[in-house]
Amino acid sequence: MRAEFDYPDDKVIFLAGEKILLAIQFSAPVRALNYPLASFWFDGTGESQWKGAKYESGSGTDTLKFSYQVQPGDLDNDGLMLGGKGEQGFGEGKIMALNHDVSAVHKHKEWQTDLKVNGNIEVTDVSIVSSPASGDTYRYGESIEVDVTFNVPVRALNNPVASLWFDGTETSFWKGAQYQSGSGTETLRFSYEVGTEDRDADGILIGAIDSQGLGEGKVRALDPDGDADHFYGAQHLEGHKVNGQPYVKDVAVTSIPAFGDGIYGQGEIIEIAVTFDQAVEKEGEVKIELGFLAGDYVRLRHAQYESGDGTDTFVFQYEVATDDYDEGGLSIYFTGESSGFAGTGAIKAMASDVELDPAYPSQYDVEGQGVNGGSLIRDTSAPRI
Repeated sequence: MRAEFDYPDDKVIFLAGEKILLAIQFSAPVRALNYPLASFWFDGTGESQWKGAKYESGSGTDTLKFSYQVQPGDLDNDGLMLGGKGEQGFGEGKIMALNHDVSAVHKHKEWQTDLKVNGNIEVTDVSIVSSPASGDTYRYGESIEVDVTFNVPVRALNNPVASLWFDGTETSFWKGAQYQSGSGTETLRFSYEVGTEDRDADGILIGAIDSQGLGEGKVRALDPDGDADHFYGAQHLEGHKVNGQPYVKDVAVTSIPAFGDGIYGQGEIIEIAVTFDQAVEKEGEVKIELGFLAGDYVRLRHAQYESGDGTDTFVFQYEVATDDYDEGGLSIYFTGESSGFAGTGAIKAMASDVELDPAYPSQYDVEGQGVNGGSLIRDTSAPRI
């Protein structure tokens, strides 16, 4: 009796769901009775396990064909063994000589060192496929998209998640990227929307570090029906940082001097709009620090909060005094220790204790926004925008 496997020349590992095709040639024509099996032995789980390849065709000839579909849990890294143990090597079925009532004996044993089996349903790759809108840092509301690739086509059940870890607040916090698409293929896509409290200045860690790597949901092979391993290796991605803190996107002087000459006179209102990346709320007193340069001396003034609490834009106002002077253009300083603003209060994300990111540059000598409160008599009743 001689056995031959039917698989591509470059095929060395059969995965869950794939079929191993086997042809067994006998010394004479035979007939197959009661669906005989061909015996496989896998020893990759620490003990030798018997598997039976089902009879497919060939009865009446000297060659019978069998097939075995790799199941979840099948494992043999050093090559399977083909062979039976006497007459029962073909299972409950029988193989009889075509013209004689004689059973074929399945004593053939052969190691197939080039034919390996891995029926585990496991992750082969995890990667972030999105990019931050600006730079290398994801901000509040942006989506981090993660692709998790398995070694076989899979389906997603009960909303599995992909694991993210943020350690920007001195403690590592787990975050679950929600399943989005890909069921029926080898790659599932997950997405996580950055929240206000998310921070990681040295790069996100992606990957599972325990058995709950896919959350409460499941990922199962399409065929056969087996669960994927929830554990997969972690990767530290320095190019993908996270900071969900509110931050200042833009600062602009929105008023215009009454006489249209770029100089605010005594009694005129300088209005400044500060735009944030998200709706914010203030706590306590907040104000903007202004600087008027007269020679080598800088006079500090404060534009008081006027409106905008609960929105993404705050408006501040300052009324020019008689001794204010800076015809080269006023300066706007961000010097507060916590929020970047002057005053004893703070600006925070909505319904949160997460304070504003203070990293915003001061603006010096803003063009077209000069001040001279005492050199000219101004008509403060003139219309102003």
